[in-house]
Amino acid sequence: MRVMVFSSVLFVLLLGCSHPHYIASIDSDERQSLEQLASKGSCAVVLVDGTKYKAANLTIGPDSTTWVSKETGERVGVATSDIEKIVFVSRGRGAAEGVLVGFAAGASLGAFLGLLSGEDCEEVSGEICISRQAAVMIGIVALGLPVALVGAMVGASHGSKDLYYPFPKDSTAAVGDSVSLQRGEGGGPPD
Repeated sequence: MRVMVFSSVLFVLLLGCSHPHYIASIDSDERQSLEQLASKGSCAVVLVDGTKYKAANLTIGPDSTTWVSKETGERVGVATSDIEKIVFVSRGRGAAEGVLVGFAAGASLGAFLGLLSGEDCEEVSGEICISRQAAVMIGIVALGLPVALVGAMVGASHGSKDLYYPFPKDSTAAVGDSVSLQRGEGGGPPD
């Protein structure tokens, strides 16, 4: 039973956290969010045909998108409609989300098991009696903290992903508008 519960919690943590964003226009909040992330690190550009690039210095417009390939150092350009998604990975945010999910899962299970194993301690003489409330608290700490630690490790390993889907077909972006997104060093794209 313990192995099954642990496996279930680990499976949920391995799914990771993804945050999809749909860029409807050049002036949208999602595009501004993309620009903020772009200033902090590199990203991965995934094309509709499955080709994947590690990118820096991304410039996105309604018609075309260009970036500097991290592998070759050359400028790459494609039609924006050929981009499936732009992916940013944050290992730190992944660890924080893993801690929260792990603690919530472990503490919930610990509280439930504590509730089942606690006793009604009224006038028990000569025996050690752990009340239901104490058993619940012990369960929360005993399972919540270790699973939170596992969550942090898994979250940091997989990272939290921000997925940007540029300009759907019904986009209101004006032709000719473009935005240059300059990237700093640091952060890593997904593998």
